[in-house]
Amino acid sequence: MRAFFVLSTAFLFLVLAPAATQAAETVDVPARGTHTRILLDGPNNPKAVVALFAGGQGVLGLREDGRIRILRGNFALRTADLLHARDIATAIVDAPDDMQDDLRRHRGSAEFTQSIAAVFKYLREKYKVPVWAHGTSRGTTSVVAAVSNTKDPAARPDGIILSSSMLGDSGRGYYVFDFSLEKITGPVLIAHHRSDQCRYTSPDDVPKLEKALSAAGPVKTSFYEGGDEPRSDPCQARHYHGFLGIEDKVLSDMADFILGKR
Repeated sequence: MRAFFVLSTAFLFLVLAPAATQAAETVDVPARGTHTRILLDGPNNPKAVVALFAGGQGVLGLREDGRIRILRGNFALRTADLLHARDIATAIVDAPDDMQDDLRRHRGSAEFTQSIAAVFKYLREKYKVPVWAHGTSRGTTSVVAAVSNTKDPAARPDGIILSSSMLGDSGRGYYVFDFSLEKITGPVLIAHHRSDQCRYTSPDDVPKLEKALSAAGPVKTSFYEGGDEPRSDPCQARHYHGFLGIEDKVLSDMADFILGKR
């Protein structure tokens, strides 16, 4: 009777325990004689993997031990665990090593596209599951630049997510309409807060983005409301711009879209 109790307890533990998670690791993905450092994390057998692109200057100072020195509170970065809980792995992408001065200057360059293409190829080969890209704020320019400027299918993600998209020209760096959005194909999820007060990411300009993605499909726009009281500049992550207080809802919708619930 005692032996049966032990076996039953072990069985229950196996059934109820969460999915095994890989140890986070940094990888330097080579391209152009330099490299792009990424931080891999999430379940051992994910259903998809998402490359995460922060906004701002796009420079994370990602250390070899996985510590992020800059932009740790960025919306795309601070919510990675919410994707892991939904069987999706993540790859946080730092600026290429030769672009650590300020990625705002480089996102539209051929060299940047080559480096990010190498990241997508690496993720596809390592995980052998659908590869996605999520850019937030200025990180949306990273995504649309890399996707619209390459024709190699292996170097393009299977779908993209654009949150708090950079829809206005700040005069410093690129914005999404600098790129050939009509070249983007495949599913696109646009996530935006109705109260986003950043003047470069106005929700009023989202229909223009939808129209410009003429070859993509399906294209879905999810508008959000509410959240916590803002605690930062309107263009920073602790404001409506960063979906403060409603992260779980936004990430749940993103995970559903990635996994085919559209």
